[in-house]
Amino acid sequence: MLGFGSLLKDYLDYYNISTKEFSDRLNISENELNNILNNSVGIDEKLMNTINRLTNIEIKLIKFAEKQRIMYKHLSNRFNNKRKIKKYLNSLGLKRLVKEGKLELKDSTNDIQNAIDLFEYLNIDIY
Repeated sequence: MLGFGSLLKDYLDYYNISTKEFSDRLNISENELNNILNNSVGIDEKLMNTINRLTNIEIKLIKFAEKQRIMYKHLSNRFNNKRKIKKYLNSLGLKRLVKEGKLELKDSTNDIQNAIDLFEYLNIDIY
């Protein structure tokens, strides 16, 4: 999952809620909701709270998915393949920090999550 939109799309499908109905509940246009569902745009704190109230989807999960979407977009815009992303992360000390036990990765097989972990450790804020 790279963005909350994918999760929300599954939620709406599962509960058979139309985008028109849900966008009305959120007080946004159906086009805005479709942009969220397609992970084209982010979600602000106010909208996160509204979605949480309407769906009971935890804010923590929404924020986690949004962090992944933002990081994916950031890395994809700078690099055109996984190898270059790994090289970039290692140039920031990823392997060394992990080897020295200073950084624990949440999912060492996920480059996007590794970047999030590393950026948080280095206090680099792209959000």
